[in-house]
Amino acid sequence: MRLVHALAIPGLLAGFNAVAAENPVRLNSVGFLPGQVKQASVAVPGTNFSVVQISDGRVMYSGALSGPRTNADTGEALFLADFTPLTNAGAFRITVPGAGESPAFRIGPDIYREPYVLALRAFYLWRCGTAVSFTNAGRTSGHAACHTNDAWLDFVTGTNEHRASVGGWHDAGDYNKYVVNAGVTVGVLLRAWEDFGARLENIPLQLPEAGGRLPEYLAEVKWELEWLFTMQDADGSVFHKVSTRAFGGFIKPEQETEPRYFASWSTAATANFVALLAAAARIYQPYDPVYAERCLRAAEKSYAFLVAHPARKKSDQSKLITGGYDVGDEGARLWAAAGMAAGRSITLAAGRERLRLRASGSTGRR
Repeated sequence: MRLVHALAIPGLLAGFNAVAAENPVRLNSVGFLPGQVKQASVAVPGTNFSVVQISDGRVMYSGALSGPRTNADTGEALFLADFTPLTNAGAFRITVPGAGESPAFRIGPDIYREPYVLALRAFYLWRCGTAVSFTNAGRTSGHAACHTNDAWLDFVTGTNEHRASVGGWHDAGDYNKYVVNAGVTVGVLLRAWEDFGARLENIPLQLPEAGGRLPEYLAEVKWELEWLFTMQDADGSVFHKVSTRAFGGFIKPEQETEPRYFASWSTAATANFVALLAAAARIYQPYDPVYAERCLRAAEKSYAFLVAHPARKKSDQSKLITGGYDVGDEGARLWAAAGMAAGRSITLAAGRERLRLRASGSTGRR
């Protein structure tokens, strides 16, 4: 666990305990899908509950509390309010005599749309190397251009040599940038696109790239992919991270002006790089074949290096006291191999399709 997270936990727990004391009726305040299991917990003794429609105060469902059951994490005796049979769309609160009422929540088929949009906009706000700003519900968040001098090779080559590595996303809890972490984040985002892209493509995110060649979702992921390209060395190896020597303070990113350095390559970073760029080659091909080809060529180069170095190689991070992410490479190597196989076959098939469309006089572009 990183230091910044460890320091934050006591405050978070104190805040949680304060909220728990003030709100004994607790539930998923994002809401529930109509057919979803719907439950709330009550942290004080009670016998019954009601679900009240906020618009008119009408009781839409009522039932008996069950329990108590002991919460192993908090030691609390909790009673359960199950209102799964309620499928009406709308905004509601749960009321429990003697305990009060829950936060407002919604039931409806679209309850996850707003959290999804806000999550993707958060990635935009995590962009490194550029100024960002976004207003939601009257509140503006953002920061000025930051870390525009990334990064230095002192701990890789032993010389005070600069290498451009601007861009990417800040990591969770600090402003460093980690290839292994990108493997998790970008990997999940690309897989989500493969599974649900037909639906995600039509949800506006209001990003600067809106209306461009790429769907906004893929444009945001590309911001991180472009940084990943800067982490590939000439021989195909991939640097492990870009980082300050120690974790920075709780300051805005543009106020963090300490020099930032590359950490030496690792097989884990190289394998994650291969897997991500191979997946990108498949996914971006319908929208930007030239970019997809660039992704595939980069993946092939690093995969050849990975195959030539079958032994696990850790990054030397002895001079960088930040997140190590010194993980094994077995799973990432398998992911890379599978990604290369799929990337080559799908990209070749797409190439044949482009030739067919060109012969027929159609562009085939969406």
